[in-house]
Amino acid sequence: MRTSISTVMLLAFFSMGAQAQTPYQLSAPMVPFGDATYLNTISPDNKRVVYTADQDTDNIEELYSVSLKGGVVTKLNSVLPMGFNVKAFLISSDSKYVVYRTRNDSTGKRNLFSVPIQGGAAVQLNTNNHTYDLSDYRITNDGQRVVYLAYNATSDAALFSLRITGGTPVNITPSSEINPSLFNLTFFISPDDQRVIFTVRVNGGQPELFSVPVAGGTIVNLNRPLTTSPSEKVTRFPAISPNSQTVVYAIKNNDASTTELYSTPMVVVRRCV
Repeated sequence: MRTSISTVMLLAFFSMGAQAQTPYQLSAPMVPFGDATYLNTISPDNKRVVYTADQDTDNIEELYSVSLKGGVVTKLNSVLPMGFNVKAFLISSDSKYVVYRTRNDSTGKRNLFSVPIQGGAAVQLNTNNHTYDLSDYRITNDGQRVVYLAYNATSDAALFSLRITGGTPVNITPSSEINPSLFNLTFFISPDDQRVIFTVRVNGGQPELFSVPVAGGTIVNLNRPLTTSPSEKVTRFPAISPNSQTVVYAIKNNDASTTELYSTPMVVVRRCV
């Protein structure tokens, strides 16, 4: 059963009472033309629903939280600057925090915030002290940290990590050997929350696979050495074992269009970046 509920007739959310077997409305009254969007999720502890809607102002999407049993609806986001809307969010596994992303549809600028799920002061997680613009983001499995991928105006990229409650983001991929303008596709957090694995082009070459501690540290190359003839690359989606000890990844031979699987320890003694 999916952990999201759909927008229903009259563009309001409803929940089914366990005893009366009748639905009751969860979302607050909408302004004219206001819509509760498809972005709605039940918290892991089954106590609250988080959703986005232009509930208070038409065409300005904001973030709201309400008990699954109904009651007072709480707006979670801080005041949005002109042109910004809430575009995405994640709920921490302990159901204590919501991490949400805002976007200016005109400029494309994005920011990342965390806020208690029952309401409170929202804290900006990405910093304005650099020119990086937020892209992808993930919460660690224990709900304690956030890792996000960000780009600057020239498409240089880096992974940043910090506590979900805020602080100074740490660049966990600072190496000069990595060509950040060719940062490749995606990253993953190990189940034990100790490491981040990611793919990146090194010195303009083909994508390779790396591992780094989630709070920053030595970056380790995980894949076997690649050949240039035939041209090889590590493909997009590695897999991490449930005990976080092993990574399974694929290498594609670009010349022969063949792909093979490999297994490697999460932490290896190999070329470091």
